[in-house]
Amino acid sequence: MSDLRSQHPRLPRWLPPQGPNRFPRWCLTQMDRELVREASIIRRWASPRTEMDTSVGEQVERLRVDLTEVCDSSMPRARGWRRCKRVYWWSNEIAVLRTASHRARRDYVRCRRRNGLDRVLEEQMREAYCLAKRALQLAISSAKERAREELLEGLSRDPWGRPYRVARRKLRNQGPPGNPDPPAGALAAGS
Repeated sequence: MSDLRSQHPRLPRWLPPQGPNRFPRWCLTQMDRELVREASIIRRWASPRTEMDTSVGEQVERLRVDLTEVCDSSMPRARGWRRCKRVYWWSNEIAVLRTASHRARRDYVRCRRRNGLDRVLEEQMREAYCLAKRALQLAISSAKERAREELLEGLSRDPWGRPYRVARRKLRNQGPPGNPDPPAGALAAGS
């Protein structure tokens, strides 16, 4: 790590640990302060007295274990970011356009940051970003329009099918569509 810092002086002095050994996170909004106090008192009673001959590493590890147990007892662990539900009009074409738009935006911002005096290059990058963004917006609006037309056509074909479930917010995005006509013996067997 010291080799890396000598080659790259802009790196911070302390880098947070990455991977499975990272310190866990908790949901602080659901913390029970009374439980924190009680758990810390109990943990202090239960932990052995610190010896003067123990190493700093052992003391740090004991502190980490104690804090983890206190936090686990007083608040739930924070979960990772939940992925947004997939929208009904999304397609692979829109995903490609979105990636291209993000790439063009990053390139434009990087150009502005690095080449503040090169106005011609900055303008070219801005135009490329605006074109990519506009293409994405048009693709999204046309996909939404197509999905809306399909929904209205489905309404005229089957008023109690997909359009009804969408209106009642009972449409699920995952799994195959259910069988609208179960076999005749299935209802009798279930009773």
